[in-house]
Amino acid sequence: MSVRFAPGTTSTFNHKAFERIDKNDAALLIIDHQVGLFQMVKDFTPAEFRNNILAHASLGKLFNLPVILTTSTESVSLTLVIRRSEQSLNPRYVLFICQYVCTTFSAMSLRGAGYTVYGNADASGTSPAKAAEDAKARMRSAGIHVYSTFAIVCDLTRDRRNKPGASEALPWPDR
Repeated sequence: MSVRFAPGTTSTFNHKAFERIDKNDAALLIIDHQVGLFQMVKDFTPAEFRNNILAHASLGKLFNLPVILTTSTESVSLTLVIRRSEQSLNPRYVLFICQYVCTTFSAMSLRGAGYTVYGNADASGTSPAKAAEDAKARMRSAGIHVYSTFAIVCDLTRDRRNKPGASEALPWPDR
């Protein structure tokens, strides 16, 4: 795309079309959210980070998204599907990712494998705060979308008249 800045001068820049999250073609990925790791997060208060994690996890229920959870335990009260690699996933899925070391490395690997990746900045934390900003910049430069939880909710809702719409989605963060 060329843009004219002044008479006789032009500059080109990379411009990508706006990509929306399609809830019918998305999965929620939750990586390594262990209570023991929460103490390492310094860019949010512990209570704020806990609430952000719970809000992120509840996106699956709110939008009826499949959830992919990494865990070291097999005693959770969920139906577990054991997968040995990301190759087991359907490549059309859009993935949401959490936790900064896990977020950055996983997001970049998935992006490299051809996935469209949306990282939830509210549900990812690190120490110090500058490291979080550096990780977000690195992901953005790799073509990964970095959104807030609210931006993800709005993008998945699309139109307040949809289900879930404004009446379901707006009170949701306060639960």
